[in-house]
Amino acid sequence: MKASRPQYQRIAVITHAAQNGAAGDNAHPALAEQLAEYLEKELHAAVMVTTFQDEEADPTISDPAVDLLVVLGGDGSVLRASHIGGPRGIPILGVNLGRLGFLTEVSRQEWRQQMDAFIRGDFRLEDRMMLHGEHWRNEQLLNTWDVLNDLVVVRGRFVRPITLGVSVGCCPLVNYVADGIIVATATGSTAYALAVGGPILMPEMRNMVVIPISPHFSVDRAFVLPDHETVSIRLDTDHEAVISPDGRSSVMIENGDILLVRASEYSARFIRFNSPADFYRNLMRYMEKNPIVDTMKA
Repeated sequence: MKASRPQYQRIAVITHAAQNGAAGDNAHPALAEQLAEYLEKELHAAVMVTTFQDEEADPTISDPAVDLLVVLGGDGSVLRASHIGGPRGIPILGVNLGRLGFLTEVSRQEWRQQMDAFIRGDFRLEDRMMLHGEHWRNEQLLNTWDVLNDLVVVRGRFVRPITLGVSVGCCPLVNYVADGIIVATATGSTAYALAVGGPILMPEMRNMVVIPISPHFSVDRAFVLPDHETVSIRLDTDHEAVISPDGRSSVMIENGDILLVRASEYSARFIRFNSPADFYRNLMRYMEKNPIVDTMKA
């Protein structure tokens, strides 16, 4: 559905401190500053420019008055933004300065034309399911996360498999002897889950993909579950293992620890200009000519 002219009045433009091309000098203003000036002029909005520092952002972005996040960077930067915007219902508009750009919408070269379309209201809002994860030990809740891509339980520094008992609801599903296991959303189905042979889901589907990483004499197929289910993963190992939420800092886990995963109460909302069908066109373009490989060769 075509949206009306946007009414956003307090906008945060976010860059990553280490992102090439995000910064400039007095003679060549940073793209972030150009975008901020453009949005201030066209929307008569209050616009702040800030940066991600490691995994966190300027705490002022969490101000409830912020109603739009414009993120300059790659997919990792957009993931960070989803951790801020999802729980607060703040839409995200991604400007691609990275390599793949599955989650971004605006190209650096054509940002002016695409932002003009945004100002006219020629966009749609796309909601994507997030996951909620809980880390339990001896009936004590240690950590919680709300993530957009995936929650991963994986072996640590030792090149030895771990044993993982997986249940769905109250029903034991399968025991894996593997390097790890991924629970992914439809968005995450084109990330780590795809790399280990998982299925590709349309981004707006509300499903969970459960897939092992390098299973040893175990079931090697993915399970696709509806969003009303809860996945329980119990660790059985005598060596190092970790939980990785959306690729953020890993958390060490111990024998007997449990990770519970279910659909989050939050969704990540994105501003999109193209039709949902363009997802497949972009995906095949990336898979036929991997931009990450091209960047490494440069």
